Amino acid sequence: MAKITEGLALKKLNEKLGRISAQLTKMAGKVPKVVTAELTKGGMDIMNTMRNSMADTPKSGKTQQKTQAGHIHHASLAGNPPAVDSGELRSSLHFVVSGLNMEVGSEGGAPYAEYLEYGTKGEYPIKARNAKVLSDGFNVYGTEVMHPGIEARPFLEPAVAKHSTRIITNIGKKAGVKLMTEALIRGGAKAI
Repeated sequence: MAKITEGLALKKLNEKLGRISAQLTKMAGKVPKVVTAELTKGGMDIMNTMRNSMADTPKSGKTQQKTQAGHIHHASLAGNPPAVDSGELRSSLHFVVSGLNMEVGSEGGAPYAEYLEYGTKGEYPIKARNAKVLSDGFNVYGTEVMHPGIEARPFLEPAVAKHSTRIITNIGKKAGVKLMTEALIRGGAKAI
């Protein structure tokens, strides 16, 4: 029995497969728009999850009076997302997509975001900067006090963890379909 490895149909098929392979290799260096779009969608999902987790978290932690006007803050329990107070943290949440990289976090108005996300390592000093002494409006504490520290109230990591597998899966699907379609067309297949 003769081997059928050099038949004309097989030769043509292998030529087309070679062109498709070359196109896939060539295209792997650029990020298709469908991948960027999927990353952007994923970034929005993460940001919305962070915002919603803050709005939905139970305010069952410490209650503290913050100003002379009597503003009361009801904190969340450690381990839960931070409770919304002024909305400053929620408003500062953003994401940026660049190529196959995504940055998600807080920018600008909430310098305490990192402390809420990861907590603080024990006590730390707070010094008066814009006043001669520290005060909560009712009590005067002096020029420096030791803050007892706070336990983490994560909002970013849980949101990323919730969506990351789906984002990666969807990027794989979208990129695979896009790259395969372009490779097939450039490799000699006809568009369907």
